[in-house]
Amino acid sequence: MDNPRTLKQNAAIHVLFRDLAKCLNDGGFDMKATLKPEVEIPWTEEMVKEHLFKPVMKVMLGKDSTADATTTDYSAVYDVVARHLAQSLGITPPPFPSHWTQGQEADL
Repeated sequence: MDNPRTLKQNAAIHVLFRDLAKCLNDGGFDMKATLKPEVEIPWTEEMVKEHLFKPVMKVMLGKDSTADATTTDYSAVYDVVARHLAQSLGITPPPFPSHWTQGQEADL
């Protein structure tokens, strides 16, 4: 059985959501409003979490909340999200944050 996710992992996943939102926005991929599809809506950290990460986590792991994630769940789910975005949109998603990739945010 895997251990519950750590506080550092929780912080890292939110860094990832923020970085992925920037990557999507920089790539010209916005969220379209359901009722007004012509309106461009930039991605936010929370939108990445709710509309990309959590739906994949639900299907893969049957978990509704990122707080229920184990120490191995975040990277497994993100690998699927990143692969999908790379294949479908042709973008290179940021790597999962770690103290090796985040410099100033090494204290996650």
